[in-house]
Amino acid sequence: VSSRPALHAEFAEAAQEVAPGAEVTLRLQVSNLGETPSAPTTATLSVADSVIPDAERAVPALNPGESHEIVWTLTAPGPGVQLTATATLLQGGSSVVVAESTVLAEGN
Repeated sequence: VSSRPALHAEFAEAAQEVAPGAEVTLRLQVSNLGETPSAPTTATLSVADSVIPDAERAVPALNPGESHEIVWTLTAPGPGVQLTATATLLQGGSSVVVAESTVLAEGN
């Protein structure tokens, strides 16, 4: 058992199927599963070939057992197109915590 903070990031929806061009909400839950408080950090959302408005979000210091939710809103791609959203955050300045969510636009 580590006495360090242990950040864990997970999207509420690992995968979503939506109408093309629909608004998609991505909810990222960042939790401290360690035994000591975490330092403030930043979570960054990225999607291949896309510019995400307000992609970088602050994550406050979290005490053990505390969580923080971040919400991003995107526009779904065209019919039949799938995109993968990746959230990345630094822990302790070096290790990286990553979570992914897939959005598939209905149609062909």
